[in-house]
Amino acid sequence: MKSHFAALLSAASLTASAWAQPLPTSIHISAPGSSSDRGGIRAARATPMGRQVLRNGLRVLVNESPQEDIVALELLVQVGAMEESTPVIGIEQIMQELLTERIRLADDGSDRIEDCAATLKVTPELDYMRISMVSTRGDFPMLLTAVADALKKKPLGEVELEKVRKEIIPNLESPQGALSELYDIFRQTFYRYHPYRRSGRLAEGLLERLRAHQVQEFMDQFYVSNRIIVSISGRVDRTEAVKWVEDRFGSIPQKEVKNLDVSWDPKPIEKEVFLTGGGQLGWLFVGFPAPPGPSRDYVSMRLINAVLGEGLSSRLFTEIREKRSLCYELGSMYPVLRGPSHFLTYTVTKPEQVWPARKQMLIEIERLKKDGVTALELEESKRKVIGAYWQERETNSGRAFQAALGELLGLGYEFDSQYMRILESVSANEVKEVARRYLDNATLIVARPRGIFYWDL
Repeated sequence: MKSHFAALLSAASLTASAWAQPLPTSIHISAPGSSSDRGGIRAARATPMGRQVLRNGLRVLVNESPQEDIVALELLVQVGAMEESTPVIGIEQIMQELLTERIRLADDGSDRIEDCAATLKVTPELDYMRISMVSTRGDFPMLLTAVADALKKKPLGEVELEKVRKEIIPNLESPQGALSELYDIFRQTFYRYHPYRRSGRLAEGLLERLRAHQVQEFMDQFYVSNRIIVSISGRVDRTEAVKWVEDRFGSIPQKEVKNLDVSWDPKPIEKEVFLTGGGQLGWLFVGFPAPPGPSRDYVSMRLINAVLGEGLSSRLFTEIREKRSLCYELGSMYPVLRGPSHFLTYTVTKPEQVWPARKQMLIEIERLKKDGVTALELEESKRKVIGAYWQERETNSGRAFQAALGELLGLGYEFDSQYMRILESVSANEVKEVARRYLDNATLIVARPRGIFYWDL
């Protein structure tokens, strides 16, 4: 691992964009239609999200937003790290390529996404597979059919699987980059035997051994109707959109959903990992247990993330970079997960400044646990979170995704509208109590250039 990491560390560039928010950014396409072509839309403006469950258990969420001739689809399948086991660990990377090819390619071999000037992205996440698509209203029914056919098409043969292999293998050989590599090491150390420890990267040996019938069996088991959420937002009629989904997805069978309940102790046996490599930079990751998305503590931890690591006014930026010049870059992240999550702070600095930066970072976290936040600081942090909230919902894709994610997490699609009320009600005392409850027992990852003696005090 060290020799591979050395190459990554040497080649890595210092870019803030590599640490974007954990929720994927949405896509926005503007393609105004003529005023005479309203496609039977009843509403003159966006209406609240509506929910309907089909006979086969598939959940449909529809938001009418007729301002533009655009329709966004967010389809989430509840399948991820929790559902993978030997010999199919990493299979979601195969599913990503398989679904992308099936949706894109028409029977004549043409690229239907490109021909329609639409956008498509298939993304495996720790808790779900995400299919994101944006198109004009006129093209949407045809492309929705393609998505449904990609999920229903059977059987998967060795020829199709071999084509997927050829597409994936070049990606397996390309380096991840130091940030991604270190984040994988952090998760392996932090989660240990929990499924979330997996990086999601498929081993080439497994890819070669995997047979088509194993992939098909995985699809038959988990790509079923009662694990699927179809969320649509844009210039559609709600009744018509539900009928579109029912006609195309209604034949997908359902199966009993057995959610894996993995016991997890947040106190790692190995709490500190030290790595050496090439390059000139020092890297510091400090992570803590954090509540899952469905937890009552989620919103308070989101505020803690804003207080400590989001923006130029955050405590870590102010104290570590601005006042003491101990780093080039820093920040924090808090992914929204169905299971146990993590609050992670990171610092990129000079090798000899890693330990002073670590010391100051822990001081700031202890200060938050002891003294909490001021009324002004709490108000500013709420404004940060509110700003991010509305930014995520600026587009039809964002609105569709956030509603679908709330439904998948068990919070319900209406949680999206309740979020602001809950956020406003969080008190400074609640923030302090949540900080005390979770910000303990740090997991530390340090990476620095080799060949240098570091006097860490």
